[in-house]
Amino acid sequence: KENSKTLINKINNAIQLAQLSKNTSSIIENVKNIIASAERERECSKNRIEKAKILLNESIEAYEKGNYTQAIELAYEAKNIIETKNISFTNIWPIIISVITVSIIIFIFFILKRR
Repeated sequence: KENSKTLINKINNAIQLAQLSKNTSSIIENVKNIIASAERERECSKNRIEKAKILLNESIEAYEKGNYTQAIELAYEAKNIIETKNISFTNIWPIIISVITVSIIIFIFFILKRR
């Protein structure tokens, strides 16, 4: 009776491990697609894409060693590097132009007020 219980436990553990392995594998695959897409669309710098690829490779190595938790953490870290929006100059220019315009208007206003 004790042997059948341990056998059932071992089978359940094996099933859980297989599911975890499958989930980890699909997470890694998703992150791989996110990186490939970012590279195609040129959404972020080459530097960040390289960092993400390095983390993804480390994630794959951890997965192959059976360290699924570490593999998932590394994959999500790679995903975050890609998805973190950096402040690009295209977003800053309108702000700079607005500040300069307002400064000029205020400057002209003071000159006119003095006269």
